[in-house]
Amino acid sequence: MPLGSKLRGLHALGNHNRCSHISKSNDEKGFLPLNFKEIYMTRILYVEDNEDNIYMLKRWLKRKGFDVSIAEDGQTGVEMAKSEKPDLILMDLNLPIMDGWEATSVLKTDAETKDIPIIALSAHAMTEHKKRALDSGADDYDTKPVDVERLLSKMNRYLGN
Repeated sequence: MPLGSKLRGLHALGNHNRCSHISKSNDEKGFLPLNFKEIYMTRILYVEDNEDNIYMLKRWLKRKGFDVSIAEDGQTGVEMAKSEKPDLILMDLNLPIMDGWEATSVLKTDAETKDIPIIALSAHAMTEHKKRALDSGADDYDTKPVDVERLLSKMNRYLGN
C-alpha cells in the first residue's frame, strides 16, 4: 500500500498518533515532501471573539481532525480567508471591527473567496437573524450554543464528506 493511502486510512480512522509517527519517520527518509497536515487536514477558519466559544469549539474541531485557525474580528477573518484559503469558514455574526454579516458579504463578493462555504453562527435564534445571514451570502446558519453533532453534519455537507 502506498504511504499516502496508509496515512489517509489511519487518519480517517482517527489514529492521528500513528499518522504523525509514520509521517515523521518517513519524512526523515525523504518520502514526504510536505508536512502531512498541509496535505491531508481540512482547514477551518473560525471567526469568533468570545474566548470560551473559541476554546470549546476549536478543541472539539481539532479532536475531529480539523486544522483550525482563529480570527477574533471580521476584518482579520476576511484577511485570513484571502491568505489561507480555508476549506470552510465558521463565522460568528456579532464581531468587533467588522461584523460577521459584512465580513460574509465581502468574502462572497470576492472572486478569490466566493466559493468557500460559510456557516454563520449566532446566539440569536430569531428568523430575521438567519435571513440576514443567508442574505449576506452565508451558505448555512447555526445557533449557539453549538450542537456539535448538528454542526459537524452541516460542515460535512459542504466539505463533501
